Amino acid sequence: MCQALREWMEDSKNEGREEGREEGWKEGREEGRKEGREEGREEGRKEEKRKVALNLHALGFGDDQIAQAINCDVDILQGWFAESGAHSIGI
Repeated sequence: MCQALREWMEDSKNEGREEGREEGWKEGREEGRKEGREEGREEGRKEEKRKVALNLHALGFGDDQIAQAINCDVDILQGWFAESGAHSIGI
């Protein structure tokens, strides 16, 4: 095989690798952004549930009622109440 052909083949392999790296990087970056947005939305939903739970608690609703209203486990509610300094109300 002549030297020029070998060089051309090596250059082609290198170009292909570089294109593959760039494509993989772009796909990975987009996937990371997508996951980050979803995690942010999930955190926002969780924080909103926490705020609603604390507000309902302040209005005198019982733990079971609040858990049912916001579709949340009572143990999680009690953790939120403990963090905020509120006390659980059982009904």
